[in-house]
Amino acid sequence: FAIGACYRQLREDTDSLDESLLELIHNTLLALRLAQDDAPALGTADQLCGVLAHLKKMLLRTADRLRRANPRRPMYKAGLDGPEGFARYLLAQSVTPHARARLESSRLFEEVCALLVEEQAVR
Repeated sequence: FAIGACYRQLREDTDSLDESLLELIHNTLLALRLAQDDAPALGTADQLCGVLAHLKKMLLRTADRLRRANPRRPMYKAGLDGPEGFARYLLAQSVTPHARARLESSRLFEEVCALLVEEQAVR
């Protein structure tokens, strides 16, 4: 939930955002999988979905940078596409047995694929 506190600062710093956004989404989806067994009254999954919605907005806004490889990224150095890309991770997550994480991963996968198709059309 710390991402919610530094959301404004992170979205303004494009270099840090490029280096860490895909990893933040990865870890938020992991946390959502772990929250599957939490009591609904805790609201953990709902809060994580809210964080994921903010991260998704940042991803869509910075997609041009995230499409390109960046060796300074700790994860998904190839960017959104390719065998080591973030889209492949989302595809793998869309078959997880954790319903809420599967739904959010599938939705994000659709958005990322639309970005990649759009990029191909421009070329």
